[in-house]
Amino acid sequence: MRLAADVTHPAVESLEKYQQLLDQVSHKDVSNGNKRSASDCGRPALLLWVEAVALALELEQLEENEIEKVRLRAAEYHPEGLCPLFFDGRCRLEETRPLSCRLRDPRTPPSMDRTRFAADLAVINRQFVSEVFHS
Repeated sequence: MRLAADVTHPAVESLEKYQQLLDQVSHKDVSNGNKRSASDCGRPALLLWVEAVALALELEQLEENEIEKVRLRAAEYHPEGLCPLFFDGRCRLEETRPLSCRLRDPRTPPSMDRTRFAADLAVINRQFVSEVFHS
Protein backbone atom coordinates (compact mmCIF):
# COMPACT_ATOMS: atom_id res chain seq x y z
CA MET A 1 0.00 0.00 0.00
CA ARG A 2 1.44 3.32 -1.03
CA LEU A 3 0.33 6.37 0.88
CA ALA A 4 1.23 9.82 -0.35
CA ALA A 5 3.99 11.35 1.74
CA ASP A 6 1.85 14.39 2.54
CA VAL A 7 -1.08 12.40 3.97
CA THR A 8 -1.57 13.50 7.57
CA HIS A 9 -4.78 11.71 8.59
CA PRO A 10 -4.62 10.04 12.03
CA ALA A 11 -5.43 6.67 10.44
CA VAL A 12 -2.11 6.63 8.59
CA GLU A 13 -0.44 5.14 11.67
CA SER A 14 -2.79 2.16 11.82
CA LEU A 15 -2.56 1.64 8.03
CA GLU A 16 1.22 1.51 8.38
CA LYS A 17 0.92 -0.98 11.24
CA TYR A 18 -1.39 -3.08 9.07
CA GLN A 19 1.17 -3.10 6.25
CA GLN A 20 3.88 -4.16 8.72
CA LEU A 21 1.66 -7.06 9.81
CA LEU A 22 1.11 -8.08 6.19
CA ASP A 23 4.85 -7.94 5.55
CA GLN A 24 5.30 -10.65 8.20
CA VAL A 25 3.20 -13.01 6.06
CA SER A 26 4.73 -12.15 2.72
CA HIS A 27 4.80 -14.71 -0.07
CA LYS A 28 7.33 -13.48 -2.55
CA ASP A 29 7.92 -16.42 -4.85
CA VAL A 30 9.63 -14.85 -7.84
CA SER A 31 10.35 -18.23 -9.39
CA ASN A 32 6.74 -18.43 -10.58
CA GLY A 33 5.84 -14.73 -10.66
CA ASN A 34 3.61 -15.11 -7.58
CA LYS A 35 1.21 -17.25 -9.62
CA ARG A 36 -1.00 -19.68 -7.78
CA SER A 37 -3.91 -21.90 -8.59
CA ALA A 38 -7.48 -20.67 -8.67
CA SER A 39 -8.27 -22.89 -5.68
CA ASP A 40 -5.99 -20.67 -3.57
CA CYS A 41 -8.20 -17.62 -4.25
CA GLY A 42 -11.59 -19.21 -4.61
CA ARG A 43 -12.96 -18.38 -1.19
CA PRO A 44 -14.29 -14.95 -0.34
CA ALA A 45 -12.41 -12.95 2.26
CA LEU A 46 -14.30 -11.19 4.99
CA LEU A 47 -12.64 -7.83 5.37
CA LEU A 48 -12.17 -5.61 8.38
CA TRP A 49 -12.30 -1.85 7.90
CA VAL A 50 -8.53 -1.40 7.77
CA GLU A 51 -8.21 -4.16 5.16
CA ALA A 52 -10.95 -2.74 2.95
CA VAL A 53 -9.42 0.74 3.00
CA ALA A 54 -5.94 -0.63 2.29
CA LEU A 55 -7.29 -2.57 -0.69
CA ALA A 56 -9.16 0.49 -1.98
CA LEU A 57 -6.02 2.63 -1.73
CA GLU A 58 -4.00 0.02 -3.60
CA LEU A 59 -6.72 -0.44 -6.23
CA GLU A 60 -6.42 3.25 -7.09
CA GLN A 61 -2.80 2.62 -8.09
CA LEU A 62 -3.65 0.14 -10.86
CA GLU A 63 -3.82 1.02 -14.54
CA GLU A 64 -7.33 2.02 -15.61
CA ASN A 65 -7.79 -1.15 -17.72
CA GLU A 66 -6.88 -3.29 -14.69
CA ILE A 67 -9.33 -1.37 -12.50
CA GLU A 68 -12.05 -1.94 -15.09
CA LYS A 69 -11.33 -5.70 -15.13
CA VAL A 70 -11.68 -5.80 -11.35
CA ARG A 71 -14.92 -3.80 -11.49
CA LEU A 72 -16.42 -6.15 -14.10
CA ARG A 73 -15.39 -9.23 -12.14
CA ALA A 74 -16.76 -7.74 -8.91
CA ALA A 75 -20.10 -7.00 -10.60
CA GLU A 76 -20.34 -10.66 -11.69
CA TYR A 77 -19.06 -12.06 -8.39
CA HIS A 78 -20.94 -14.78 -6.54
CA PRO A 79 -19.85 -16.55 -3.32
CA GLU A 80 -18.86 -19.75 -5.13
CA GLY A 81 -16.67 -17.88 -7.61
CA LEU A 82 -13.14 -16.63 -7.61
CA CYS A 83 -12.11 -13.45 -5.89
CA PRO A 84 -12.61 -10.51 -8.29
CA LEU A 85 -8.95 -9.56 -7.77
CA PHE A 86 -7.71 -12.93 -9.03
CA PHE A 87 -7.18 -13.34 -12.77
CA ASP A 88 -4.43 -14.45 -15.11
CA GLY A 89 -3.08 -16.63 -12.32
CA ARG A 90 -2.39 -13.94 -9.77
CA CYS A 91 -3.86 -11.44 -7.35
CA ARG A 92 -3.94 -7.92 -8.76
CA LEU A 93 -3.27 -6.50 -5.30
CA GLU A 94 -0.58 -8.92 -4.18
CA GLU A 95 1.14 -6.48 -1.82
CA THR A 96 -2.09 -5.68 0.02
CA ARG A 97 -3.81 -9.07 0.01
CA PRO A 98 -5.85 -9.39 3.21
CA LEU A 99 -4.44 -11.36 6.09
CA SER A 100 -7.05 -14.11 5.71
CA CYS A 101 -5.91 -14.66 2.11
CA ARG A 102 -2.27 -14.81 3.16
CA LEU A 103 -2.88 -17.21 6.03
CA ARG A 104 -4.74 -19.73 3.88
CA ASP A 105 -2.15 -19.49 1.10
CA PRO A 106 -0.44 -22.89 0.67
CA ARG A 107 2.93 -21.12 0.88
CA THR A 108 2.24 -20.13 4.51
CA PRO A 109 4.18 -22.41 6.84
CA PRO A 110 1.84 -24.62 8.92
CA SER A 111 3.78 -23.60 12.02
CA MET A 112 2.82 -19.92 11.66
CA ASP A 113 0.74 -18.71 14.61
CA ARG A 114 -2.48 -17.71 12.85
CA THR A 115 -4.19 -16.86 16.14
CA ARG A 116 -1.56 -14.26 16.97
CA PHE A 117 -1.91 -12.63 13.55
CA ALA A 118 -5.70 -12.52 13.88
CA ALA A 119 -5.38 -10.95 17.34
CA ASP A 120 -2.86 -8.38 16.07
CA LEU A 121 -5.16 -7.55 13.16
CA ALA A 122 -8.09 -7.03 15.53
CA VAL A 123 -6.06 -4.55 17.60
CA ILE A 124 -4.95 -2.64 14.49
CA ASN A 125 -8.50 -2.56 13.15
CA ARG A 126 -9.87 -1.21 16.46
CA GLN A 127 -7.22 1.53 16.36
CA PHE A 128 -8.09 2.30 12.72
CA VAL A 129 -11.83 2.54 13.41
CA SER A 130 -11.17 4.75 16.40
CA GLU A 131 -8.89 7.04 14.39
CA VAL A 132 -11.31 7.33 11.46
CA PHE A 133 -14.64 7.58 13.22
CA HIS A 134 -13.70 9.24 16.51
CA SER A 135 -11.11 11.78 15.51
